[in-house]
Amino acid sequence: MRPEARKIPAAVAAPAFSLVELLVVVAVLGLLITILAPALARARLLAKVTKAKAELANIATALEVYHNHHQAYPPARTYCEYGDTLKAPDWAELPIELARGGYLPAAPPEGNMTVEAEDPFNPGRTYKYLAPGLGFHNGAGTYIGLWVPENFPHGDNSKGKDYTNPEDSPVQYVLWSVGTFGDIGYWNALARHHPLNPQEWFPGKDEKGIIVRVRMKNGQFVLSQ
Repeated sequence: MRPEARKIPAAVAAPAFSLVELLVVVAVLGLLITILAPALARARLLAKVTKAKAELANIATALEVYHNHHQAYPPARTYCEYGDTLKAPDWAELPIELARGGYLPAAPPEGNMTVEAEDPFNPGRTYKYLAPGLGFHNGAGTYIGLWVPENFPHGDNSKGKDYTNPEDSPVQYVLWSVGTFGDIGYWNALARHHPLNPQEWFPGKDEKGIIVRVRMKNGQFVLSQ
């Protein structure tokens, strides 16, 4: 007798998502993205801040090596007419002497930076640098002043003095990234006594502020948080 053919059960159909269930999943994903987006944005911000601090420390080392060779820090450069286009000179750009002497890498010739040290908060531009003493204003040799608050970094920021002699100044130089405060340019810099006003340092109100590294005359450094 021929054995009975074995019965094969019909395939069980996989249950499909209903429209309501799909909308619930989309809503949950949207809620998660809304919750996580600020944390991710802050993580990216802090990564840029950490990078800026590390690179400012490297630039400070280059400045100290330059000082050991020349017994002075390189000249600062300022401009009256400040443009926000990459073709315009940059107010308080890093000294090109650092690249010419091999203390920092030279910038690509097709760009407009003085050295290869791009501020992550200011694409296409270097970090900024000011030092009291002989420098250049609008391309002409002159004395560059650096406003320093009384009892810096403590005390009343509304009171201070503009130093043009590095021997008298309690601050030898200041390096900074424009940070989340943005590049305020020349005229606002004068109005705000920028950049040695700790009230403008990161993290300020709503995490606005510049990222600063200040070299004091006693050899110590004052840093933004």
